[in-house]
Amino acid sequence: PLLTNVNGKLYFNERGIKIDKLTAIALDAKVNVKANTDSANIMHFNINADRLNYTKLAEFYIPALSELITGNANTQISFDIGGSGINNLTAKSDLQGVQINTPKPLYKESGDKSSLNFTMLNSNPGFNINFNYAGLINGRVTLNENGNPKKINLAVGTKTYLSDTSNNPKTLIEGKLNNTYVFDWLDMVTKIKKDPVSASGTAKAVKTKTINKNKLESGALADNDTFPLELLLDTPHFYFGETDFKKASLDVLVSKKDAVFAINNTRTNGYGKYDFTKNELSVMINDFHFSQDVTNLLDTDAIPFSVKINNTSAANSNLKSPESLQQAFNEVKSQNESLDTNVKFPLTHISVNKFWFENQLFGKFGLTLKPQGKNLIIESGLLQHSKVSDVSFDGVNYCMECGPNKAYVNIQSKLNITDLGEFLTGLGYKDTIDAGKGTINASVKWNGRLTEFDITRTIADIDVNLKDGKFLKIDTTSSILARLIGIMNLQYLFNFINLSFGDSLQNGFYFNTLTMHANLMDNKLNIKDLDISSASATVNSYGIIDLQNDTINMHLSVTPHLSTSVAIAAGVATLQPLVGLAVYAGQLLLGSPVNKLFTVSFRIKGSLSNPVIEQIGVTKQVVKNVNGAISMGGKSGA
Repeated sequence: PLLTNVNGKLYFNERGIKIDKLTAIALDAKVNVKANTDSANIMHFNINADRLNYTKLAEFYIPALSELITGNANTQISFDIGGSGINNLTAKSDLQGVQINTPKPLYKESGDKSSLNFTMLNSNPGFNINFNYAGLINGRVTLNENGNPKKINLAVGTKTYLSDTSNNPKTLIEGKLNNTYVFDWLDMVTKIKKDPVSASGTAKAVKTKTINKNKLESGALADNDTFPLELLLDTPHFYFGETDFKKASLDVLVSKKDAVFAINNTRTNGYGKYDFTKNELSVMINDFHFSQDVTNLLDTDAIPFSVKINNTSAANSNLKSPESLQQAFNEVKSQNESLDTNVKFPLTHISVNKFWFENQLFGKFGLTLKPQGKNLIIESGLLQHSKVSDVSFDGVNYCMECGPNKAYVNIQSKLNITDLGEFLTGLGYKDTIDAGKGTINASVKWNGRLTEFDITRTIADIDVNLKDGKFLKIDTTSSILARLIGIMNLQYLFNFINLSFGDSLQNGFYFNTLTMHANLMDNKLNIKDLDISSASATVNSYGIIDLQNDTINMHLSVTPHLSTSVAIAAGVATLQPLVGLAVYAGQLLLGSPVNKLFTVSFRIKGSLSNPVIEQIGVTKQVVKNVNGAISMGGKSGA
C-alpha cells in the first residue's frame, strides 16, 4: 500500500538506505519505520503500525475477505528488499480491536485477543504467503508477479492442507470443525462473493469475465480474484437450521453466481445448489433418515459436480391454494408487526428420493419453504409411499424467530390411502389390517419452530374416513397404535372378557366403513366419535386415551347383526327357546331396529395394559320387549 504524510530522514550510502525514524500513514494507520542495510546489500525494514485498518488491509490483499473483517489493531511488520525485490515479509498482531465476522469457532469479538502471524516470501516470479490465525486457520496463498492471487489454500480447524482437487479451484478451503451451522456458512459465502466496497461506500469496478456454467462444471477456472472456490468440510455435528444431522462431509464449489454442493452424513446423502442472487436453495437428497438414532454411515462416494443441478421444487399439492395461505398469513400479521425479527432462511426447495422414518421407508418427499417477513410459508409438501399412499401438506411457521412463547406452526395435511394394510406394514405394523382405503385429514399445531415438533406439545384435529378393509387378529400389547386398532376391531375387548357373540368377531372381521373424529391435546387423544360398520356388527365408541400415562377412559357399544346365524344362536336363543325364531322373523320385517335392541355397551377405564371393563349389557327392558313380542305372537295364533 502507498504511504502518505511521510515525515523523517533517509540516509543513503553505497550499500543502500538507513532510516532511524520515519512516520507515515498507511491503511488509515500511523506507522513508524526503521531500516538498515547489511553487508550483503539487503535492506531490512521494521514497521510498527498503530491501529492498522484490517478491513482496508483485506481489501488490498484479499478483497473477498473484506466483508468479514472490521476494526483496527496494532501490528508489527518487517520485510527485506534485495536484488530480487521484496522478500521475507512478516506481520504479527494480537488483533485486539478487530472483529472477525465468521461462523464459530472462527468468530471473534473486537475486544478479544487472537494471534495472527503472516509471512510472505519471494518466489521470483510471484510470492508465497503463509499465515495462521488463532491456531484455527492456516493459510497459503500464491501470488503472481503482479501481486494477484493465483492459488489460495486455507485449512480450518484441525484440518491439514490438501494440494488440490479434481475441480481445480482457485481457492480451496478445507475444514474440520466440531460444530458446523450450514446457514451461517452460507451467509459467510454470500458475503465473500460480494464485490468489494470502497471507503466511500460505493462498489468498486471489478472487471471479471462471466463464469460459463459448462466451464464451472468441468472445473475450468474463472478469471477473477477468488473464484471458483471449493470448500471441503468434515464435522461430527452438522446443523441444518437447529437440527443436528451428526457426522457429515460436505463438498461445495462456489462461483460468483451460485454454489453447488454434495453432502454425505449418517442420515442423508445428496447434492444441491444455492443461488446467491435469488437467495434460493435447492436440495436433492438420495436418502434421508428422519431419526436421531441412525448410526450406520450412508454411501460416502462423492457426487461429481458435473451433475446438472436444476431448481426443481417438489410436486404441487392441491390441498391449499397460495391464496388461502396468504389469507392465513394476513390473519396473524398484525400481532407480529411489533416484532423485528425476520426469518433468516433462504427460499428452499427440498426433494428426497427415499425418505426413511425410524428405519422404515416411506417413499418420496418434497417441500418448499418460503420466507415471508417474520413467517415461514410451507408449500407443496408431498410424501408419496409408492402406490400405497401419499400425504400432501401446507402450512405456516408463524413468527419463526420470535421464541417458543410466540412462534408456532400450523400444518394442514391430507393422507390418501389406497391400501391401508400395506401402509401399516410400511410403518412396522404388519398383519394388523388387510386391504382398506380412504383418507385421513389432520390439522396439526405446535409452539416453536418447524424443526421443534414434539408430540407432547402438539394440538391436532383428526378426521378418518376408511372403507373396504379387514381387521386381523393382532397382539394388542405391542404398542399404543396396536391397542387403538384393538379397540376398533374389538380384540382388545376380547382379551379381558368373553362375549357370547364373539366367535364371529374375535379373529378379525371385514368392515364396510370406518369413520373417526378425534382431537389431540396435552398428549391425550380425545375420540369424539368412532363408528365402524360391518356385515357382522356395528361398533360405536368415544372417550379419551392418555398417550403419556397409558390410560384409557372410553365408552364402547357393539351391535351384532342378528341376521347372521351365529348372532341369532349366541345372542338371542339363550334368552328363550322361541326368541331366536321370533327375532329373525322380526329382523326380516323391521330391519336394523331389531338389531339395536341387542346392543351391548361397555365402559373401559384404567390402565391400557390392564383396564377395568364394566359391561352395561342387554337390559331387562330389551328382554321384556322381546318376551312381549313373543306373547303377542302366541295369542294371535291361539
